[in-house]
Amino acid sequence: MGDLNDTPDGDELQPLLSTSLQEVTNHPDFTEFEFNASTGDRGIGTFGTGADSKKIDYILLSPALWARVQRGGIFRKGVYTASGRWEMYDELTKPHYAASDHHGIWVDLDLT
Repeated sequence: MGDLNDTPDGDELQPLLSTSLQEVTNHPDFTEFEFNASTGDRGIGTFGTGADSKKIDYILLSPALWARVQRGGIFRKGVYTASGRWEMYDELTKPHYAASDHHGIWVDLDLT
């Protein structure tokens, strides 16, 4: 899991993405950021604008963990946006105050 610095269609990721591991943004209980019906964009990107084409961070789950997903999402509040596309912390008034340039991808698993 983490910053793999490549989009899902990149050649470098294919050895991982062609296994039994499943990417959390494909789980039915993953909370999508913002669906754009005109473009079909799910808003699952983790860099820049948050568009699907900007997805470079991943949580890959084994089949056993996939079955235990309760919910997941992308936390963007610490990433600066001039467009106002997502809510930011009040103190985040300039790009250099950002916590990161990557949007935090997360998952809650039932491990009981």
